Amino acid sequence: MNGIGLDCLPVQDIAPPVINTINDDAINDGVSYAGPMPSLLQSTLPVNWSLVTGPAGMTINDSTGAVSWPNPTVTGSPHTITIRATNTAGSDDESWQLTVKQLDTDNDGLPDGLENTICTEPLDADHDNDGIPDGVEDENQNGVVDPGETDPPPPNTPNT
Repeated sequence: MNGIGLDCLPVQDIAPPVINTINDDAINDGVSYAGPMPSLLQSTLPVNWSLVTGPAGMTINDSTGAVSWPNPTVTGSPHTITIRATNTAGSDDESWQLTVKQLDTDNDGLPDGLENTICTEPLDADHDNDGIPDGVEDENQNGVVDPGETDPPPPNTPNT
């Protein structure tokens, strides 16, 4: 009692959420994405999480803030993802970039789809065995021998 017949309760400071920085990320096309579990620098619980911006098909767990995307696509990459943490005192947003890369199985610098189109081999980093990786020979990855590039096998050459 405070002397006038009222019970006094301690005043609790309510802190708005502040989300820790989330680093940019990269994944291969067609590989499902499970985003990082965001953490808070400060906040009074409970906190509700929401997806502010993200590619079509991406979802967020409103309790944990973890995002997921079952079918990532190169189209539109890099994708900006923005999440929001909200409580009764306010909200905070955090954004990061997700780059979706075309698959490059042999790590030669040429995506598998291009290698199939120009008749190099997605499982052989040096298709013509000249000691120069296919991705170095077609440096700008356009499937054409440009000035300054060497010549991987021409289009329609059978894989050997």
